[in-house]
Amino acid sequence: MNKYFDELMKRIEKTMAFQAALTLFEWDAETQAPEESMEYTSTTIGILSNEYFTNLINDDVKKLIHKLSDEKEQEDLDFNQKAIVNEVKKSIEQLEHIPPEEYQAYSELTAKASGIWSKAKQKKNFADFSPTLNEIVNYQKKFAGYRAKKGEKPYDILLNDFEEGFNMEKLDEFFKTIKESLIPLLKEVSKKNDMIDKSYNHQHFDIAKQKEFCKFISGYVGFDFNRGVISESAHPLPRICTIMMYVSPTIFMKIIWKVLFSP
Repeated sequence: MNKYFDELMKRIEKTMAFQAALTLFEWDAETQAPEESMEYTSTTIGILSNEYFTNLINDDVKKLIHKLSDEKEQEDLDFNQKAIVNEVKKSIEQLEHIPPEEYQAYSELTAKASGIWSKAKQKKNFADFSPTLNEIVNYQKKFAGYRAKKGEKPYDILLNDFEEGFNMEKLDEFFKTIKESLIPLLKEVSKKNDMIDKSYNHQHFDIAKQKEFCKFISGYVGFDFNRGVISESAHPLPRICTIMMYVSPTIFMKIIWKVLFSP
């Protein structure tokens, strides 16, 4: 093994442990944690996030990444090792300009946000969630501003985080091309919409049977129940070795798509 890569793995081992702990706390908050635990949980998530940050963003790790990015050192790495170096480098670039105390505050905010959103959704009252959402958006704008190089648009920074290599200019051209073909097709399909009977998707389906069926199809497509779990959440999001789903008694296909499209 490359000695620099070996040293990198030793240094980020603790970082990866904090990341795993954060994933478990976030999963618990989304699924089973009692409502009154959220204040303490969000504080804990903030502290762990700060530890994750400081263990990743430091001169020792940066020097190792710089060394391992050298062409000569890259030749000594296999495919997976190069991918790890690239991911650590990307994480550093995303975080290094953000003040640690702001990153911790943002982590606490987003930890609380899920519960606030869930309550607002149940009451069908967006105004209850709006201030929290506004805070999150403001943080994202601020963080993008810290990272932006001269002339770079903050939205392009955020877009690249989710669609690496893309910016607004490229996607505007892409969607322009798609729209030229897709919109006429959609108009033709909508004319024939009454030919497809979708009433099956809006009947009443027993919740327990839906969960049983989803466990079956998860196993069928290869989900290993010795390594992961399926849990129910108001806001279904994939996590490492987990599938989180939202169950509706009248929209059967929703739960199937959530299960099948969880990574």
